Amino acid sequence: MSDTDTETKHRKKAVTMTKRSLDYLRKHGYVAAVVEQWIRFPKRENGKMVFHNGQPVMDQTKRDLFNLADIVAIHAPDQHTGIKQGTLFVQSTTIPNQAARIDKIKGVPVAYDILRAGNQIEVHGWAKKGARGARKLWQVTVTKLWLVNGVMATDAELREEVEDSGETAKNLFTSNQTEEDDF
Repeated sequence: MSDTDTETKHRKKAVTMTKRSLDYLRKHGYVAAVVEQWIRFPKRENGKMVFHNGQPVMDQTKRDLFNLADIVAIHAPDQHTGIKQGTLFVQSTTIPNQAARIDKIKGVPVAYDILRAGNQIEVHGWAKKGARGARKLWQVTVTKLWLVNGVMATDAELREEVEDSGETAKNLFTSNQTEEDDF
């Protein structure tokens, strides 16, 4: 075995944000599965298929379930908390892309049907964080989407609306959380 083979064999494989969310959900009592798909299709240039050595060159793209979910999960029952009702649909990304994913989901008509049916939608934003000079760990910011009077909103948007209206804000919003873990 050459040095290159040894180096390749020992190189750590990158962990995707989807895998991080999958592990996070399982740690928190969910049974979860990845539902995004890789779609392969023949590559085209100027309207013609591209070939290499007589074989079509294939291109690929990812497609999320309902154009919004990378993961679908249900909460497994336990003796202390019982079971959380409905299905959880999760979009997993990095924190800098989290707002764009939320905006994308708000534009997907079936997302409103999912929430109306008593299910949940969360966007998991991942980033490496930690004190200066300390080991940086992956942390997740979970943003839950709600449907209120036919309008989809995040916890932060709902809090702002309550504060702007002058009403007393109740501690209803506990899902927009950040959790540090060694994922």
